[in-house]
Amino acid sequence: GETGRVVLRVQVAATGRVTAVSIDRSSGSRSLDAAASAAIRRWRFNPATGNGTPIASEVRIPVRFRIEP
Repeated sequence: GETGRVVLRVQVAATGRVTAVSIDRSSGSRSLDAAASAAIRRWRFNPATGNGTPIASEVRIPVRFRIEP
């Protein structure tokens, strides 16, 4: 029954796997922040490229939790 928005800072390896997740802006709810972090850790990304070669990068991802009627 909680709603909120958390912004995560995500480190992505050249392989597209998530190597680290940190809270950039908290939702104010530990449970929402933890749920967002856990979900993002399972994601796979198309890695950034530099000179046509995959490279590690950092991205900020907003996650919104809302209750649908």
